[in-house]
Amino acid sequence: MAVKGKNTFISYEADEIKNILLKIRNSDISLQKDYRNQLRSKYQFFISDFTNSKKGFTPSDFDSLVQLGQIIVTKPPAIKVG
Repeated sequence: MAVKGKNTFISYEADEIKNILLKIRNSDISLQKDYRNQLRSKYQFFISDFTNSKKGFTPSDFDSLVQLGQIIVTKPPAIKVG
């Protein structure tokens, strides 16, 4: 499967992605499309990079892929002072 997006995210990006995934699950189809577009454009996160299932991709699925090492979550870069 060809990868379209990225699989490494800063921790706050991962949290935002999971929040959007939750919104997708709780929204009507027109809003779901907007949220998926946001995942692709803002975070370069493509659900199809990780699954072909039509059952829906959840925050728990995201966390499972982190545990498996297929998605990498990093700490934010340190801010240098001075």
